[in-house]
Amino acid sequence: MVFLRDPCTLEVADKQYRLHILKTVEPFYSAVETRVKNFEIRYYDRDFRVGDILVLIKHIPEQNKTLIDSVLFREITYSLTDALYPALPESYIILSLRDYDNLDLLVAVTERLKGCML
Repeated sequence: MVFLRDPCTLEVADKQYRLHILKTVEPFYSAVETRVKNFEIRYYDRDFRVGDILVLIKHIPEQNKTLIDSVLFREITYSLTDALYPALPESYIILSLRDYDNLDLLVAVTERLKGCML
C-alpha cells in the first residue's frame, strides 16, 4: 500500500512519538472527548500503527474553522483493515483507541500547532 501522508515524529523528553494530526468533526469529536466512542474509522492514506498517537483537532467545516485549542490525544491500540475483515470497504481502517495523557507531549504539540493553518 502507498501512503499519501506520513506521520510526523516529535521528540519530547528523549522519547520519539509518531503523531497523526487529524481534523475531526461533530458529533464524532464530542463522542471521543466524552469517551463514548473509543475508535476511529478513517481513510487508510497514512501509515497508522499500533502505538502511534492520534492528535484529534475539532473542525467545523461549515465555518471552515479548525479549533487548535480543542485537541484530544489518543493512542492506537488495535487496527483492522479489509485484509483482516473483508466486509470493511477497501482503503478504510478501524482504529481502536485509548486515552493518552502525557503532559509533556500535550504542551509540545500545542506549541507547534499555534499559528498553524490546518
